[in-house]
Amino acid sequence: MPQVIIELSTAVDCVEAQVLHSVNCALGESGVFHLHDIKSRLYKPEYQNWNLVGDGRGDQAFAYVKVAIMPGRSDEIKADLAERVMTALKSTLAAKNPTMQYGVEVVDLMGYLKG
Repeated sequence: MPQVIIELSTAVDCVEAQVLHSVNCALGESGVFHLHDIKSRLYKPEYQNWNLVGDGRGDQAFAYVKVAIMPGRSDEIKADLAERVMTALKSTLAAKNPTMQYGVEVVDLMGYLKG
């Protein structure tokens, strides 16, 4: 378990599968989760008018990741997970997206039912 949601603005130049793989591996290497338990998805809107960065210049881009985990993890663990995801994003995206802005949020999952 965690649930990972990655949002990329339209201007992001990337191979989406590489972004997903990079984030999953970063979380798996934390030792907090088993790699096979991480559930990730990536959204990138098809139309530019679905997102706006600043004044809409084409060279602006963003990545936002929400990592939802089971409650009870310490603030230190959450900070480490966020830093790992941020590092993975930058190593995967920065070269082709030099004006990129990044955000990572690690939150407690409010409800989860395994069935």
